[in-house]
Amino acid sequence: MRKVLILSWLLSLFSYLPLLAQEAAVTGRVTSSDDGSGLPGVSVVVKGTSRGTTTDVNGNYRLNVEPNTTLTFSFVGFKSQDIVVGSQSTINVVLAADASTLNEVVVTGFGIQRTEREIGTSIARISNAQITQAAPINVANGLTGKVSGLQINTTNNGVGAGVRLTLRGNRSFLGNNQALLIVDGVISDISFLTSINPNDIDQTTVLKGPSAAALYGSDASNGALIITTKRGTQNNKPQITYTNNTQFESISYMPGLQTQFGANGGEGVPFYDRNYARTYVPYENQQFGTPFDGSIQPLGYGVQIRDANGNVRLDTLKIPYSAPSKDPRKAFFNTGVTQQHDISYRIGDNLNYFGLSLQRVDQKGVVPNDKYQRTNISIKGGRAVDKFTANAGVQFSYQNTNTENGDFNQNRPVYWNVLNQQPQAPLNSYPLNDITSPYGDVNGYYNAYYPNPYWQITGDNSRKITDLYTIQGSADVAYKFTNWLSVLYRVGGQVYNSQLKAHIADVTFSDYATGDPWEAGNIASSAGGHTNASVQDATQLKTRFTGDLLVTLSPTFGDFTTKLILGQQTRQEYLRTTYDYAGALVVPGTYNVANRLGNATLAEYSSQSRLQGVFGDLTLGYKNALFVHASGRNDWTSLLAPSNRSFFYPAVDASVVLTEVIPALKSNTVLSYAKIRGSLSKVGQVNVAPYQLQNVFNPGTGFPFGSQAGFEQSNQQNDPNLKPEFTNSREVGIELGLFDRFNFEAVYYNTLTTNQTVPIGISQATGYSTALINTGTMQNQGFELDLRTIRPLVNTGGFTWDVNANFTYLESKVTDLYQDLPRINIPYGTDPYRPTLSGGASNVYAAKGYAYPALFVSDIQRVQSTDPKAPNYDASGQYTGRPVVDATGYPLLDPNLKYAGTTQPKYRFGLTNTFKFKGLTLAAVVEYRGGAVIYNALGNALEFTGAGIRSTYAGRQNFVFPNSVIVTNNPDGITTASITPNTNVTTKDGNLVFWTNSGYHNAAYSYVTSADFWKLREVVLSYNIPSKIMNYTKFIKSLNIALTGRNLIMLRPKTNVFTDPEFSGGSNANDTSNAVGTTTEYQTPPTRLYGFRLSFGF
Repeated sequence: MRKVLILSWLLSLFSYLPLLAQEAAVTGRVTSSDDGSGLPGVSVVVKGTSRGTTTDVNGNYRLNVEPNTTLTFSFVGFKSQDIVVGSQSTINVVLAADASTLNEVVVTGFGIQRTEREIGTSIARISNAQITQAAPINVANGLTGKVSGLQINTTNNGVGAGVRLTLRGNRSFLGNNQALLIVDGVISDISFLTSINPNDIDQTTVLKGPSAAALYGSDASNGALIITTKRGTQNNKPQITYTNNTQFESISYMPGLQTQFGANGGEGVPFYDRNYARTYVPYENQQFGTPFDGSIQPLGYGVQIRDANGNVRLDTLKIPYSAPSKDPRKAFFNTGVTQQHDISYRIGDNLNYFGLSLQRVDQKGVVPNDKYQRTNISIKGGRAVDKFTANAGVQFSYQNTNTENGDFNQNRPVYWNVLNQQPQAPLNSYPLNDITSPYGDVNGYYNAYYPNPYWQITGDNSRKITDLYTIQGSADVAYKFTNWLSVLYRVGGQVYNSQLKAHIADVTFSDYATGDPWEAGNIASSAGGHTNASVQDATQLKTRFTGDLLVTLSPTFGDFTTKLILGQQTRQEYLRTTYDYAGALVVPGTYNVANRLGNATLAEYSSQSRLQGVFGDLTLGYKNALFVHASGRNDWTSLLAPSNRSFFYPAVDASVVLTEVIPALKSNTVLSYAKIRGSLSKVGQVNVAPYQLQNVFNPGTGFPFGSQAGFEQSNQQNDPNLKPEFTNSREVGIELGLFDRFNFEAVYYNTLTTNQTVPIGISQATGYSTALINTGTMQNQGFELDLRTIRPLVNTGGFTWDVNANFTYLESKVTDLYQDLPRINIPYGTDPYRPTLSGGASNVYAAKGYAYPALFVSDIQRVQSTDPKAPNYDASGQYTGRPVVDATGYPLLDPNLKYAGTTQPKYRFGLTNTFKFKGLTLAAVVEYRGGAVIYNALGNALEFTGAGIRSTYAGRQNFVFPNSVIVTNNPDGITTASITPNTNVTTKDGNLVFWTNSGYHNAAYSYVTSADFWKLREVVLSYNIPSKIMNYTKFIKSLNIALTGRNLIMLRPKTNVFTDPEFSGGSNANDTSNAVGTTTEYQTPPTRLYGFRLSFGF
């Protein structure tokens, strides 16, 4: 029997020898018709099969094929070619550039692949090279300025800073306005974006509007960001890559700070001279004293010095009374360093692939001792056998953020304490920078009202440590029954586990310091000689699991093509948070809530929700030139009442390739291709939290008190009949290929969002102060322009120049609220660890008839010409808008809020230039934003302390308030009798009083400036070492070296002397809520980054 089996095996082997003999190796090189350079990554496939390979970095390929085989050569941006092998063993191919992108494949919703010509909505694609060229550690930062309609805001420049990402503005008054994130076909929370290694991304597709993302139903109103991660290689050769990115970060500019005057805070005797002029106060933080004169003056007063024998004497630190050439407040900040180490292994072909990547990020921030670390591990693989394919991947990320947690006095950030130091104080020199020295410790530090900023960055005094673990995985299997029928099932999941530990050490002051020897009312005496330690713990666990079933039918009927996708999605989410806080500890330095004095503050929250959806997606095509696409989705959500939880979302779009429909447009030297498109859709958003339909009881403030329990209801009346918010979208666009070189796209869109979920004020006789209802409408409209080169704008002598430009105009307007309600406040974001607590009120509103978000702030009184019965009326209009002062020369405060402008930029422009000369590449990205304002709350605080530069514009002398008038009232005290220009009434005190307590200072409008800016977002100079040099190493296949820079230059209006208008947030440095448009001391100063990259291929 054994001999028979061996003989059968040999006969089978011989029977295959003729077949094997028919195959022969074909080799060759694929080059570009533009410059003759080799094209890497060109797909070389046996026509009609999935068998093939790709060209290497030099454009070379090798493939075993039969003589009668036809090979298809294809590459993005070039025209495909079919070549019959015949008897050829060497086939060199020159691919001609193709200005048309209509045949390029785009990944859309649920991983569905469609060609550009089919798509009737707005999309944009960004390659990995475009994202990673300037070495961002966050994917969002790599997208900034490169896509029309996409706005990315960095909340601040601290380590691990958050980002806010919106597409085509905002649609929801108070709900989520950030784009939906899809990673490898799986819906993810937008916060997961910071966990992704940018180098793992293969391609990012931006579905700009509701129409483009309509297939996602109740998640689609804000558009979507679809990220496809890298697979393996295509030539079945292993590829190992190691990349190091090192960047340095430094403060680009501080707020305008004065360096002319010393300290004085309005103290009495002995701190004014015989002329009642204020003199220098050595222990003050406010800076309204005498001008610097270079004399030697004390900094603080007597400090206890103890010698080796325990003897105590008093000493005073004395320094020059002049500001040093290098401002110590800016010099306090470090040069940060960020290092990224990436290593990846990839292998595969068209049927099978495997990829493994590792990344480590270490960031030291500009704030001393602030650190951020991230570790990423990504594994992805797939296999195709006959009609069966399977793919699976998992991404793990661990992030650790370690920052200062505020001071022991007011719990203020270190930035604020730095700004409250006298300009001449040598902060960064011994003894002030040593908190163990007599002059730097809590007892002897010169500043009576603000602590030494070195205290909260030294050792373990004040730390906030967050550990964030995320893991996302997905797996899908597909089976192709026929050429026109296939089925795919995908399962995906995400686990997000965040753990927070924060504390502030206790401080015990000496009896000497507590006795307030300077009679200043210092921190030690105000605290009674001791400040308690505090500790806080919090956890957040979020899970999301999805299952997607897609059945695809794509039969062809003559000139007609069809594709019908029937799908079902199940999604389940879970959230659990815990929180504890203790404001006093028994044993110092033991930061455990069990080591507390008194009752701890405790909270726990958990929720679950589920969504079921079914959808259909149909594309009809005629002669590959006319396409109609329609989709419909019905969702059922557990967040709403049974009568409201089912809702349907339809969408339809169409595209026509004019250059293939109209014969006269074919073979046109000017118009390479032309496509028009349009779309209509209805999508929505469920802006209702779990269990928000009914009012529930929560533990009351101060309870439990001993053994006594206490519960209370919210002041908000919830409505069990709440419904989703709906967004109706219309869009038209045109795409043109010009001169076989440019791609131009123009889009107009208009969206209307109704049924907003908002709280309105109601009579407190009901037992509530607000009621949550569906009301209100917001309209978004705008247009987008994109121009990019398909072939280089200039191509000569090995030099090429490519351009990519985009422009966005956006107008968001609140068209309706509720009855006569004029506006609704947009609160700051909630604490993620205490989701039941509402965020604090901001200065921005959803206001009827105004752009969204609308900034409403207090202002000084101004002449008006609209209401004769109101104060400061001018019938002639001659003085309209001019400030009104009283007999003191100070402007008067208007008790009413005033519209100051919108905090959403109306205009955005991005420009990318790429210059190449042989192996050398220079790329630069510039971005402009305009048409918005920002409230610089930081400026108000700075001028109260006398540190702001604007407080010196009049030399601290009395002055006539610019353009002011004096209004004389009639006997009724209200209506206006006369208005005269003010030419001689000066401010009673142009120094401390004006800048701390006048109507001008108390009016927030005084600190509203234009938010316009130009930024040099990225600059990269890179060089690919020639392959002939690499060949000497035998094992290094490629080497790229580069110099990188980000945010190197920013231009802004001269009136903005405060900070980067891109930043936003209240007391939360990483606030990503809708309350944009205010900056405070919680956002660190803007920075610039510069460094280098080394990338090796093996």
